Amino acid sequence: VPIQLVTNDNPNYNNRVQYGPVVNGSWRFLPKTSLVSSFSYTFLRWDKNLVEALGPEAEGSDIGAYVGKPDADSWRFTTGVTGQFTPKLAASASVGFGQMMYDEQSVIDGAGSVPDSSTELNTTGDETFATDTSIGDGLLFRAQASYAPVRGHTFMGGYQKDFQDAIFTNYVAYHYFFLRYEGSIQNRLTLSGELGYRIDNFHGEISRDDQNVNIKGGVAYKITPYLDAAAGLSWEQRACLVDDCEGVFYSTQYDNLTASLGATFTY
Repeated sequence: VPIQLVTNDNPNYNNRVQYGPVVNGSWRFLPKTSLVSSFSYTFLRWDKNLVEALGPEAEGSDIGAYVGKPDADSWRFTTGVTGQFTPKLAASASVGFGQMMYDEQSVIDGAGSVPDSSTELNTTGDETFATDTSIGDGLLFRAQASYAPVRGHTFMGGYQKDFQDAIFTNYVAYHYFFLRYEGSIQNRLTLSGELGYRIDNFHGEISRDDQNVNIKGGVAYKITPYLDAAAGLSWEQRACLVDDCEGVFYSTQYDNLTASLGATFTY
């Protein structure tokens, strides 16, 4: 969140309450293979349905002084298969569909207490705070496979297509690709690594496309049967995916480097 939008008196940009039922089911039709399914219905309620934006004062910005953040109801259903197909190969895949339905009236009601905000309310056009998930964005897919060529070493790869609520616009539909490695040496030294690439397509009153790259690595060592020490290093980059966002969204591109050291005591 840009620093201009939070203050010492009000350090929170916004707050959300999210709740709802989830039902999972599985049917094992082979010793190590199952059909799985899941259904969920989620209610998302925001504290502020009209939030402050950088506005026209920001260089190159066509965003007004406020951005609508409507409440929403969301549902999704997925079904698929998961199993251990060979001693070295495990895989899972699922398909499904879902919707995120936004209540534009919650923004209109919220604007009633904010002077001069009604002139910015617009519920027509392709991208507004009245935007619900499209049919294409509602299609869900997940696939993952893991391969263990030798004992103690596992390689994983996968792809996920999904959507989720966003904090500054209605929702983000994303594609995520990843490769991971986990291995142990002599049951004392554990190594891990991950390479991920994600494409974000944001929709709502603010529309933008991003690409995200992340690289993670970690090492852990079992000093004694009850004490483990670990270290990790990760790098993440968020960058705009189109050519015309340098002026409007340049400040919300970033590189993030994270390092960690830790110890785990077990008794």
